[in-house]
Amino acid sequence: MQRLQTGTRIALVLTMWSTTALLCLRMMGVWDDGYTRQLTARTKLCESVAVSCSEFHSRGDIEGVEVVLASLVSRNSDVLSAAVRNQSGTLTSAFGDHQRNWRPTASGRVSSSCIYVPVMSGADPIGRIEVSFTPLMGNGLLGILAMPTVRVISLATLINLFVFAYCLRRCFRFLDPNQVVPDRVRSALDTVADSLLILDKESRIVLVNRSFCDVTGKSSDELCGRRMAELDWHGNEDEEIDPRRFWDATKLVNNDQATDATIKISLSTEQRGERTFLVNSSEIRDDDNVSRGTLVSLNDVTVLDSQNEQLQQTLVTLRETQEAIQQQNEQLHFLATRDPLTGCMNRRAFFDHMGKHWNAFERGQLNIACVMVDVDHFKSINDTYGHAMGDEVLRRVAGTLLSSAREYDLVCRYGGEEFCVMLPHTDLDGARQAAERFRLAIERLPFNIDLTVTASLGVSDTSCGPANVEHLIEQADGCLYEAKRNGRNRAVVFDSLARADTY
Repeated sequence: MQRLQTGTRIALVLTMWSTTALLCLRMMGVWDDGYTRQLTARTKLCESVAVSCSEFHSRGDIEGVEVVLASLVSRNSDVLSAAVRNQSGTLTSAFGDHQRNWRPTASGRVSSSCIYVPVMSGADPIGRIEVSFTPLMGNGLLGILAMPTVRVISLATLINLFVFAYCLRRCFRFLDPNQVVPDRVRSALDTVADSLLILDKESRIVLVNRSFCDVTGKSSDELCGRRMAELDWHGNEDEEIDPRRFWDATKLVNNDQATDATIKISLSTEQRGERTFLVNSSEIRDDDNVSRGTLVSLNDVTVLDSQNEQLQQTLVTLRETQEAIQQQNEQLHFLATRDPLTGCMNRRAFFDHMGKHWNAFERGQLNIACVMVDVDHFKSINDTYGHAMGDEVLRRVAGTLLSSAREYDLVCRYGGEEFCVMLPHTDLDGARQAAERFRLAIERLPFNIDLTVTASLGVSDTSCGPANVEHLIEQADGCLYEAKRNGRNRAVVFDSLARADTY
């Protein structure tokens, strides 16, 4: 069975003492329900009626007696009935249902509801006046509860219980826990760099160390008794946290188990701005394993977060710089390996790649073909249409070769209007077909002026017995000049017998 809280137990004790004091006053007669005064008033009323009736009876005026009794019943709401009884016990006059209402005590003595007074004739009694009143107190438990003193005591008991409980809880909330914490324990808590707080079951601050006071800029007296949710807490951008539910609803307690999970939350302060904490909590239980509160540890990671953010920004800047450098290196590499006018490989880059292909050929892994291309009558084009048109012709021819070649073919501006195309994995017949494809594509180039551009091509491959890359190019170049001597706009293939066949 769960024990009552300390404040509730003290409130019960104080309430019982106040109730006991009221009961003692009631028993001593200092405070009563007014029944004695009412009984005295009823007795005096009956005596007055008896005197009047005695006077009327002495004059033999029986009707006067009846008028007095009838007036008594009709004018007094608490009078139920009234009657005159002679000495022999016979009713001579009765008003109201006297037979049912007259219920004297077993001993025949008067009571608060049944009162009789003798009627005298001189010094001799001749009968009595009987008056039946409404009972001053009901029967049973309801009658007791209807008593004014009982109702007042019951109401006072309930009010005292709630008032005492509320006031004590308010007092306990603002009591200084430092007065019951030993100095050595207090000093130990203050030396801890992290902020430490002890919360009650309603998430109110019971104890706080100096570190948290320094962070918030508030004293321990200002913080103790406040709910944690009353401070300006808020979640981070990457964590959707409702601080009020975080502190109040969950109370950092997951059912009956302590929570060891670390959560990041921020606090806005007047003096030190926004601070970020890692929250770690553990449940506090008593000897009966009943939860009494929570120990909260707040690790200030504001500086670390700021440094991490700066580091992230530095990493982003570094990554952007690396990407920019990489792009610039690629641009420089492109400019260093490409002809600026045509976009084809320059001779240096071309021979670097060809050296790798030639090594593969010497290992028996690759066959290489070479096609030399030279624009026909290029000097005449420059002289007739100008160097700008000549440059445009070279760009268009280079673009045609690049688009007609395969992805792994090498297209190089060998010099002037001369181009060299290396075709890996290609035999002599395949190179001849490629050369014819190049020639026809160049011949079909459209221009804005009346100009038709043609080219002469020379073809050779490694089956023709070249000693090295330069020798292979010389073989194709020799076929190129053979094509020019035979009328231009044609391709000449170097065969293995060192004779030129024209196509």
